[in-house]
Amino acid sequence: MSFRRRLRLDLSPALGALLALSGVMVYCDLVSGGVFPWSVEAAFGMGMRFCLLWWVWSDAVRRRYALMPVWGTFMVLDTGSTTLVYLFASRGWWGIVTLVLYAVAFTSVSWLVAWLV
Repeated sequence: MSFRRRLRLDLSPALGALLALSGVMVYCDLVSGGVFPWSVEAAFGMGMRFCLLWWVWSDAVRRRYALMPVWGTFMVLDTGSTTLVYLFASRGWWGIVTLVLYAVAFTSVSWLVAWLV
């Protein structure tokens, strides 16, 4: 699979939702001085879980990767670790490239929000 095709598969609407949610959280952090109400933290946590679950399922469909039947349960119980396991299980060592790409995207969004505020 070519690098261009891999890049196109990695840039999905679910990633856009994750970036938007992260940008909103950075904005809330800057405006409030780091003191959030519990409702904002709860909404962010639920939103991140939903977006990561959406990302895993949509990515599995786009890559035709068969998920285990209990994958949804794992995502609810431990979203972060399960997402990393899926990333490297579906891509192999190309998961590092995807991880770096996403880290650059999230850092860029954080810097852009900080610059605009």
